[in-house]
Amino acid sequence: MQEVHLACILLLTGFLFSSLKLASLTLLLLFLMEMEEVSIVDSCYLQYKAHRRKFSRKSSAPKKYPAERSHVVMDVLTKCNVPVVKIEGHEADDVVATLAGQVLQNGHKVVIASPDKDFKQLISEDVQIVLPIAELNRWSFYTLKHYISQYNCDPCSDLSLRCIMGDEVDGVPGIQNVAPGFGRKTALKLLKKHGSLQNLLDAAAVRTVGKQYAQDALTNHSDYLRRNYEILALRRWFVPFIYP
Repeated sequence: MQEVHLACILLLTGFLFSSLKLASLTLLLLFLMEMEEVSIVDSCYLQYKAHRRKFSRKSSAPKKYPAERSHVVMDVLTKCNVPVVKIEGHEADDVVATLAGQVLQNGHKVVIASPDKDFKQLISEDVQIVLPIAELNRWSFYTLKHYISQYNCDPCSDLSLRCIMGDEVDGVPGIQNVAPGFGRKTALKLLKKHGSLQNLLDAAAVRTVGKQYAQDALTNHSDYLRRNYEILALRRWFVPFIYP
């Protein structure tokens, strides 16, 4: 039986990845780095990214010598023979999602090291996240079990739930802004029954799926919710990547 390797996709987000205690595992290490120029044609997506960068600048402490630090990291990666992947025209988080899917298709497992909460939508039995715990100065594994314990729902519903409830940090308003009374409890109940936002919207278009206020919200603001999906979903692109 072929040995199942653990593929770890590392994304630079301000924490030194070398603190990860993964030396005892059999790994394929990839380092994903953001390109300076990202080609995005969706105007809504542009506004979202602009808000996110603005929020990040406000909430982050001043960074000293970012260029020098980047060179140091790249030098370490080169000396460790760790491949660095940069895909022009695409954001690193979308590339991570794309490569993670390709790794899974090859029968392997994935660990994504990043504090970016967007990756929680990828969590499964075969996909884990390693999150930084700043106060403890270390990283910790975040698994499917942790997710269910924290949110009381399946990660498959993570993206759909965020589309309905919105994401204040990312500047994406929820449906409660246009349909007061449609809260998390209602959203969870409907998603547990229908599985995904798309299934829920399809069902609401042909029959009543809940109380009248929920039905009205879903039918009257379906475009609003689909726009949120386009903004919050990690995008999978074709990436010329050959898995060993």
